[in-house]
Amino acid sequence: KFDVMALEKWPIIQAFALDDFNGGGFFTLKYEAVDVSDEVHRLADFMDPVSVEILLTEHFPLLMRQW
Repeated sequence: KFDVMALEKWPIIQAFALDDFNGGGFFTLKYEAVDVSDEVHRLADFMDPVSVEILLTEHFPLLMRQW
């Protein structure tokens, strides 16, 4: 079940409230949070397993270096 207030416990969402980021308070009060899990599940149903493997083995490690 989707709980909007559970988002406020995420560290990146909590950082939004800090003055350093000019967030100015609770994320869920300033922005509308919606549940997109159904759309993500539909997208996952269409994904090719070989493409996902290539994404995880070749492209994801390159992305990790950027972080």
